[in-house]
Amino acid sequence: MKNLLLTLATISLTTLAPIQEASAHVSYLDLINPAFKTTNAQSSIYTVNSAGEFLGNFGWADAADGNWGDSHHGGWAKFDITNADGAFIDLSVFTDGKVVIHPEFGVLKTSDLTPAFTIYSGVVPDLAFEEFSNVPADKGGAWNALGNTFMGNDEGDSGTITYLTHVKQDQNNLQNNIALNNYWLAQGTYSVVLGGDSALAAANPDDDITPRGWGIKLTVTDVAAVPVPAAIWLMMGGLMGLLGLQKRKMVA
Repeated sequence: MKNLLLTLATISLTTLAPIQEASAHVSYLDLINPAFKTTNAQSSIYTVNSAGEFLGNFGWADAADGNWGDSHHGGWAKFDITNADGAFIDLSVFTDGKVVIHPEFGVLKTSDLTPAFTIYSGVVPDLAFEEFSNVPADKGGAWNALGNTFMGNDEGDSGTITYLTHVKQDQNNLQNNIALNNYWLAQGTYSVVLGGDSALAAANPDDDITPRGWGIKLTVTDVAAVPVPAAIWLMMGGLMGLLGLQKRKMVA
């Protein structure tokens, strides 16, 4: 059964050829790409409806269980905050909704992804993977979904991404999309690492390696573009009025 699933996964890789292939070493999807961008009056919006795929629906849950997880079971994206005063972001990750069925081998890709993701400061080197990442013997991989993650590649490059926050599923109410809203980030470069958050699948990973496709949407609103609420203006006006009244009393 396991060999059959591995065969199906291999076929799906050569057939689908997504932006980020499953079972590859770390390869970042750069979200700050004009091809993904739309704008409104205040924000830049980057949307990739079919960003890539990875094997299984358990990668993030496995990386968050204290034993860490295999980076090959996650999706990797990055973005830059260029505004000197930082920016507020909205970030959502979702299933790409695609199902692929081969006439001979059956289902090659399903649309039941239940995602979770972690945001880190910094990036790891391209093509980093477990063999060159000093993984402790008691860990299942290099990816720590709830803490800092160190990874290296076979060219001798290495780096650590610093954990900032994560968004996970309610295991009693699994959803095909999940989001973080109005989160402030300073100027810098950030990694988003995501994967499936099915605890049931994480308990039996060999039975759940069918690829899942994912999409991602990032909205960046620079701090300078955030309007001051009307209530703040009213408060400031009131304070200025009180100061003027106090000054007149002192003159009198």
